[in-house]
Amino acid sequence: MKKSYKINYSLFIKPSETHFGKPVEECNCGECPDFISKKDSFIINDDEEYYCRIIGKLIKVFDSETASHCFQCWFLEGDTNDRPEDNVNEIIPNKQREFYESDFIKIDADEFQSGFDDLEMEITSVSNFKKDNF
Repeated sequence: MKKSYKINYSLFIKPSETHFGKPVEECNCGECPDFISKKDSFIINDDEEYYCRIIGKLIKVFDSETASHCFQCWFLEGDTNDRPEDNVNEIIPNKQREFYESDFIKIDADEFQSGFDDLEMEITSVSNFKKDNF
């Protein structure tokens, strides 16, 4: 039976100009004009692959540490489709390449209407995950 790993993480998002349609300076959410914190989780399974640019190889997930590294690579890699000059894109797994198109975090479409200036991520924990944990 394959293992799965639950990656708990926080995103820190610096709104560009508006937050929920209000200018950042006038927003009263309690976090503006600083980073907005969002917490979520993501499931990664044994044998999923990720491309590590540091060592230039594909790596398979086999424990909680490689699951954490996989998620970090997927997050830091960004949308590889924007870099056609990079011939490494041919070996990057589809799930990694399409990570930003996945539902890796739920954010209200109206929250960052003008985009954001900065985005940072912190993994808070990684644990074994069983489907009956829900």
